[in-house]
Amino acid sequence: MIPKPEQWKKYMQELDIARDDAIAVYARGEMYGATRVWWALKLYGCTNVRVLQGGIEQYKAEGHPLETGKETWREVNRQRKADAWDFKFDGTTYATMDDVKEALKNKKLGSEVQYIDVRAKERFDAEHTPGA
Repeated sequence: MIPKPEQWKKYMQELDIARDDAIAVYARGEMYGATRVWWALKLYGCTNVRVLQGGIEQYKAEGHPLETGKETWREVNRQRKADAWDFKFDGTTYATMDDVKEALKNKKLGSEVQYIDVRAKERFDAEHTPGA
């Protein structure tokens, strides 16, 4: 589920993450969460977003620095432009359930519409939509 634009803006302001910030997302273990966050950020117009290849475990294994304790990045007094949180929803990478049903009904899956199920193999094998 994707938050509505006004919810997204409020959340991003609370995190002090603006549309044009350089953002790196990572996960521990499976990368599904990190890639979902990457997609959501892109969906709302953030352009400088990356997923940390290999996740936090690979980052640590390669000896890169980490911090512990109280976060300090919020203490930086950033001067933001008025439009820093002017997020624009880009629906070109988003499909509603109605969109998927319409593609199934009109037999567009595989020809006009590519539908990719990213769940774990066990869940996919147990049940998936036609054409995924």
